[in-house]
Amino acid sequence: MKKTILVAVLIISLLPWYGIAQNGDSEGSGISVGGGLFYGFEAEQAGFRIDGTYAFTHKVRGALDLGFYFPELGEFDKVKRFEFNLNVHYTFIERDVINAYGLAGINYFRFSAEFTGTSTFIPGNDLFMQTSPVAGSSPPFQNQSMPPFNSAPTMSSSEFGLNMGAGAEYLINFGAIFGELRYSGLGGDADQLVFGAGIRIPI
Repeated sequence: MKKTILVAVLIISLLPWYGIAQNGDSEGSGISVGGGLFYGFEAEQAGFRIDGTYAFTHKVRGALDLGFYFPELGEFDKVKRFEFNLNVHYTFIERDVINAYGLAGINYFRFSAEFTGTSTFIPGNDLFMQTSPVAGSSPPFQNQSMPPFNSAPTMSSSEFGLNMGAGAEYLINFGAIFGELRYSGLGGDADQLVFGAGIRIPI
């Protein structure tokens, strides 16, 4: 139900932008692709992103990016985190070489982990909890909601949430260098502050 509500909110919020796009001039249309790096402050993990935008007008464009966190090795055999973002950008500052924009949209976050059997995942209200051995427990994993494992099972979880933030672009000869700061996953359990930077090239 929560996912359905979030999708409905996103669709409703995009309707005004769709109307602007239909009435906007075609000179602002264009596609840019690129990529870069990002850092999730709650996950305390960096990653790389693939980025794309479509300009409806000079001021309004759609944007999507795929973010892949670098695999984390530790008490798990492997921890993987992935996110997908679909946003609308609205440019509120346009200068010769610098543009600034606000952004809003939807975030999808997925977490998966493979257990070694020597540690436990501490359940919590978010998807960024770290692993920790259970000290002084007899039997092991006492008072945990997940039982001990004799093999290497996996667990996964995913969340939808909303995005809000802002970004800036520095225009160069063949594209633009960008930086973004957004709060991702609002309304879900994977909410966190994310900073990203990279380059976009028109095609």
